[in-house]
Amino acid sequence: MHSPESQQLTLSLSAKPQFSFDNFLVSPLNHTIVAQLKHFVAQPGEGCCYVYGAKGSGKSHVLQACCQLATQQSINAMYLPLNIVQRYSPSVLDNLEHYQLIAIDDVQVVAGNAAWEEALFHLFNRVMTTGQRLLISGNEAIKTLPIKLPDLTSRLASGLSIRLFALTESEVREVLQQRAQQVGLVMSGGVIEFLLKRLQRDMSTLSDMFAKLDQASLSAKRKLTVPFVKKVLEL
Repeated sequence: MHSPESQQLTLSLSAKPQFSFDNFLVSPLNHTIVAQLKHFVAQPGEGCCYVYGAKGSGKSHVLQACCQLATQQSINAMYLPLNIVQRYSPSVLDNLEHYQLIAIDDVQVVAGNAAWEEALFHLFNRVMTTGQRLLISGNEAIKTLPIKLPDLTSRLASGLSIRLFALTESEVREVLQQRAQQVGLVMSGGVIEFLLKRLQRDMSTLSDMFAKLDQASLSAKRKLTVPFVKKVLEL
């Protein structure tokens, strides 16, 4: 049976539908990574995959995109952002192996916490026994995570390890233009330069920005101008 806390989390947490592979702003270095992650989701018995990268590289986005893809393929998935989940007890991890894909975000926030490390270690073992998939993200490579339980480190290192690369400024400029074209927005060079100077360049911020601009432009039936963008994004 699921613990009360696990049931509560199941009701309150889920991957956000706006985070998909369709709107992931991909660095040229990340193209093959997306294919690897899609394969991981689709193939049963793949075990564990550890995704890491600096802040803004898109870890949370791709974990939620994997859950969305899994759902589309009738694979039951669970997304757990540890920056939120850590306020509960580690018992929230009980029985999660019944999900075919478990995506655990930001493992570094519980690194060094003995109870959480042990709970993750036991979850890993149960997932491997049942043949499900465990997708975990962190902000650095496994060997440099401040995890104190050696067995957990070795378990994480036993699976696929994927590094995500943040976009450079020139890549951000290019993908802004490409993404605008994909969603039917007319975005001039002036608008792009305005956004580059005022927005954080992490994947989450840029994805949210496109969603807002797309909706506002469609509703107002207007092209994107600097004054319009400034008003919509409250910059």
